[in-house]
Amino acid sequence: MTVRKLRRPAHSREWNVPVVEPLPIWLSALIAARCQARGAGEPSTVRWNCISGRAFYTNECADPVLIQPLGVHLEGGHTLAVSWRPGESDYTMEVYRPHNYFV
Repeated sequence: MTVRKLRRPAHSREWNVPVVEPLPIWLSALIAARCQARGAGEPSTVRWNCISGRAFYTNECADPVLIQPLGVHLEGGHTLAVSWRPGESDYTMEVYRPHNYFV
């Protein structure tokens, strides 16, 4: 996501205001789906981090969770990356293990 700062015109009393680029439609739809991480405890809302055209969520709990409505099982410490490739009809999803994960 690109953030630009506007300069305050000399005759204006307004402060610098960051301008945020609009979200892609696929990402807006993903956020509107109100995904939830359902595990052993109460379900929690998935808060997506958007970086370079992809949405990321890391399960910071030790227990595995199910990301609904995507149907993705995510182990503790693992990260789900979601993107939408041009010409595709569905989200592309990838799961990443933490760097210090040993099998």
